[in-house]
Amino acid sequence: MRKLIATNSLLEDLILYEMPDVGSLRIKANEQRNLPRDKRDYDLEETATDDLVAYEFSFFVNNVLASLVVNCSDEKISIRALKQMHRLTTINLYCQSLASCHMSAPRMIKNITADQWTQQSLTTIQFVIKQISKKIQRDGLFYSILKKKNKFKQILGLNQIDDDGKENFNIIINVFTKVFMIFGKQPFIDRSLCDPLFIYVDQIWFQQFNYDQYQYKIPFLLDGWSSIITKWLKLDYSIHRRHTQQIKDDLFDDDDDD
Repeated sequence: MRKLIATNSLLEDLILYEMPDVGSLRIKANEQRNLPRDKRDYDLEETATDDLVAYEFSFFVNNVLASLVVNCSDEKISIRALKQMHRLTTINLYCQSLASCHMSAPRMIKNITADQWTQQSLTTIQFVIKQISKKIQRDGLFYSILKKKNKFKQILGLNQIDDDGKENFNIIINVFTKVFMIFGKQPFIDRSLCDPLFIYVDQIWFQQFNYDQYQYKIPFLLDGWSSIITKWLKLDYSIHRRHTQQIKDDLFDDDDDD
């Protein structure tokens, strides 16, 4: 697949840059999502879900992207594939129209083994850490709410939303734990030069335990990452700002990747 992409610009655009086609019916169904219930065409929505071609192609694209991330020897293509996986999880039309395909991409990242992470370059690892941090910042309040019991959500039948949020949170913890086991704390320390989250992680957590003793203690790392990120999400804005102010202006990273 790498050779095909490298020699075929149309295939490269299709896999690495374009959103998989969700189908015209799904686009129409998505356009009426916010209409009052009595004005929505439910026959259209049901018909749209029967379009299996869009599902099959999206799963194919996700599988190709995951393979390129893990197995491609061309670092530029590997990072581009990782960016595309991340990008697809941020497009509302794709997420709402093909929910199971959208969730398959993060699950594939979670299923990358420790041995496969070992094969990744530090550039790729830094990109992964950066994108996860951006997701934590963007969805932080939501993740924080998930840590609390909320009877209203149970009454309103929103448990599925909770399950998706918890799965995303678990994926984040899983990836950080694997990266820490393989590469140690240095990638996170490097990221702390331009990211307040990892300044906090270093000062509050990393400096409090013996690195050599706990690097391969998986339960300790899973609990530790879960706890420190949850604490970060619950901090007042003023404390977030205090950590942000520790970053030099020319190093602060608030850009958006393509």
